[in-house]
Amino acid sequence: MTLGAPFVTLRDLLGSGSSSYLTGTLATLPTCFAIEGVLMSVDDATTDQPRPPGLVFVLDARDAARVAQFWAAALHYDRRASVGQFEVLTPPAGSGSPVLLVQAVEDAKLGKNRMLLDLHVADPEAEAARLVGLGATRLGDGQLGDIRWIMMGDPEGNEFDIAWD
Repeated sequence: MTLGAPFVTLRDLLGSGSSSYLTGTLATLPTCFAIEGVLMSVDDATTDQPRPPGLVFVLDARDAARVAQFWAAALHYDRRASVGQFEVLTPPAGSGSPVLLVQAVEDAKLGKNRMLLDLHVADPEAEAARLVGLGATRLGDGQLGDIRWIMMGDPEGNEFDIAWD
């Protein structure tokens, strides 16, 4: 397969300082994905059983550093060194949560997100207040039967919800 770009692993992207996270979580998940035409791979290991791919979310932002700072604090993630146009956020070791990349882009957000994050917490009102203090905006409340959530926007208006555990 020719991609016209160098092969880069997620280990390369995250750097050697992430070895405990990679050893405990990502190194056991065989997967490939592309970022801006660069093939990314977590591990080349194969198994007899199909596994779900490793999950990495990429969020576009005009001010990637500011948005990365917000999401690192919001999710209790570690902020790694920038790699090109990407701010790299990793979850606590052993959590099994996905990596979040915040990609610097020139275009402003247009319209509603087609995909958003739902944060499930024990006390959504307290979490909403905490995130507003970090720069989020409360957009409203939603309900479907007994299921309730709070609609929020990050500092650049990317929507996310806070729901009851």
